[in-house]
Amino acid sequence: MRPRARFHLPLCRTLLSVCGAALLAAVTIAAAARLCNAQVTDAEVRQCVAQAAAKLKSAQKTDGHWETVSNRYGGMTALAVLALVNAGEPLDDPVVAKGLKALEAVPDSETYVVSLRLMAFVKAEQVSGQQRYRRQIEQAVRWLAGAQSSIGTWGYDARWAEGGETREAVATSTDNSNTQMALLALYEAARAGYKVDDPVWKKSEDYFVRTQLADGGWGYRHEGQNSAFKWPSYGSMTAAGLASLMITGARLHVAEDCGCKDTSAPRYRQNQPIAQGLSWLAKNFAVEKNPGLLGNTWHFYYLYAVERVGIISGLQHLGQHDWFREGAEYLVRHQTAEGSFSRSADRGGVAPDYDTAFALLFLAKGHVPALAAKLRWSDKNSEWNWNIYDLDNLTRWIGPKLNGGPLGWQTVSFTDRLEEWLKAPLLIISGLKAPKFSPSQKARLRKYVEQGGTILADACCASKEFTEAMRQLAQEVFPESPLEPLPQDHPVYSSYEKLSPHWPLEGLTFGCRTNFLISATDLSCAWELSHKAESLLGLKMGLNIAAYATARQPLPERLAAVKLIGELPKVNVERMGLFVGKVRTHDRDWNSRPLATTRLLELLRTQSGVQTADRAVPVDLTDEQLFRFPIIYLSGHRDPALTAQEKQGLKRYLERGGFLFAEACCGMKEFDVRFRALMAELFPGVPLEPLPPDSPLFSGAVGYRMDKVAYAPAVQQEEPRLSAPQLWGLKLADRYGVIYSPYAVAAGLDGIATFHARGYAAEDARRIAVNVMLYGLKY
Repeated sequence: MRPRARFHLPLCRTLLSVCGAALLAAVTIAAAARLCNAQVTDAEVRQCVAQAAAKLKSAQKTDGHWETVSNRYGGMTALAVLALVNAGEPLDDPVVAKGLKALEAVPDSETYVVSLRLMAFVKAEQVSGQQRYRRQIEQAVRWLAGAQSSIGTWGYDARWAEGGETREAVATSTDNSNTQMALLALYEAARAGYKVDDPVWKKSEDYFVRTQLADGGWGYRHEGQNSAFKWPSYGSMTAAGLASLMITGARLHVAEDCGCKDTSAPRYRQNQPIAQGLSWLAKNFAVEKNPGLLGNTWHFYYLYAVERVGIISGLQHLGQHDWFREGAEYLVRHQTAEGSFSRSADRGGVAPDYDTAFALLFLAKGHVPALAAKLRWSDKNSEWNWNIYDLDNLTRWIGPKLNGGPLGWQTVSFTDRLEEWLKAPLLIISGLKAPKFSPSQKARLRKYVEQGGTILADACCASKEFTEAMRQLAQEVFPESPLEPLPQDHPVYSSYEKLSPHWPLEGLTFGCRTNFLISATDLSCAWELSHKAESLLGLKMGLNIAAYATARQPLPERLAAVKLIGELPKVNVERMGLFVGKVRTHDRDWNSRPLATTRLLELLRTQSGVQTADRAVPVDLTDEQLFRFPIIYLSGHRDPALTAQEKQGLKRYLERGGFLFAEACCGMKEFDVRFRALMAELFPGVPLEPLPPDSPLFSGAVGYRMDKVAYAPAVQQEEPRLSAPQLWGLKLADRYGVIYSPYAVAAGLDGIATFHARGYAAEDARRIAVNVMLYGLKY
């Protein structure tokens, strides 16, 4: 038996980096190992959820219950309602409403029933925003607290505590399954604001630490040191033990400050039991069976337990396994035509309704998009993860506001593939000390931003050392962009909440987006202390940063493939193939959306059959090589600031038959004014005029027919009636030698959402760009 010990038990992923080399290797994912062969799609998961929900609804009895008359205790009813509401079924759905009504009459008498009923009521309150079931929830919390044994466990009911028997004498009638369910219910209640006393958490924490087996797992119950029978470790109970320790740790160790008075010692102690439990689950992970259990009983309950570990911890992977992808793949492939699930080969037959409900919970609760990733930049946990609950608290708080539902987060390291990073649009770098990044790591940070990510560097405890290091890093990674304090009218202060810059941020802009932000004031501390009223401003600032980084667009679904823009094999261009020049100007943002032209050339190859190079070639307007390019592209935010020699070179190029495609990057008005003035200077008397509706660029004579187009939200807000495409041209001889778009096209080409971009919606931006290029080639 393990000796009692007091552990700080934070979420598991925050602690793996200090578990020792052998353990770290077992639970940390190498980049190559994260490849997954499963090809299940988000659409298949949604369909699977819908079919399972329909099957479960069809099994409801006329009185609102799911149990038969001889077995009417409410547990299956509560499980079914919980699964359906988590799957998105509305509360006013007749089946759900009838089920909730039936649950109101179910007495608190058995641990499973009380726990599942409590969770169903809490979820219903979260969906409705009203405390309709407050009395029932508080009563259930009291019942569970009273039914806990002195060693921190629960059994099926509380009758063993009656009749003069001591709880110590009958503690062996309790088990880890009932205990997990009770803790899950109390955890959901506590997160919803209902009070659960600390001794409840502490007794269960001590129990699971003390009874963990030597291999790192847990069995059904702990029979005691003197018992001849020892339960072995197996999957569902190991996952139950892990989830229980994560829950008790999260509730017991809620910080009251951010530990800034003494930063010399780590804020949270190492959690060896969780790390060992994760190691067991990683080594024995399976989705086709309940590992370690003969006969593979409680298979779907095991999947539900794994989902609880994954969601509570935020881990995207267990060992080398993407737990949700692999589990979803299994369930989708084993769903029957009627919506239930076939059992494993050794048991055969169709799973009963409770297994359908557990499978539905796995799919519905695990199918959560990731908003943010925290960079594991050090082997020392205290250096990169000083505030360990910050993102968990933030994503839970902002999820309903920004996403209309739950949001997830993850941790990433430099050994992970870039695609893993890009599953989250926001990357958090936090710390007290100055991180030291290698050249390749700095290149990775730049590539993350170029592919659409946003970096937030947060100085824990307002560390000046960390802040200065991040300022230097930002300038090294993006030398072409100045780092500046954000002005009061920056969109990040109004992207969701209307905030004045009481939380001052610094940032640099690359490609119309301020995508490297620095907070010299400790934002993550406010998120860590989300339960305190004074943290509200920091939470709102986090919400605004998230809204700005995502442009308030829907997040990619959990299984959506991440396609790197521009990561294409080099194209062998034939002698007569198309090379496009990208005009290099003195203004530093001439290449601020470097992937847009790469994507445009790919579209020309794949959709229009034009043999092109794989990317545009930077070219100076004074270079004689300019005349090798039949088409050149010019973009910017401000004044291109061409020299007299560059203006002369551009004029000569156009007069000799060259073609210029120009756009105001993100629809910036300063560039619009300057570009029009430039054309008037180069060709006085030749107007830059709007193209007529019957122009070949709109009529379908080249490319797509475009009578009407959709605009980005920023344009819709300014000009809600605008629906016709807006292109301007400068006619030289019998054709337009210049086509200019005052509205952004590049933002639609590279697919990087930009909060305030004044441009076309992505699909129409791509069509317009293809049409312009085809016109330049044909005319």
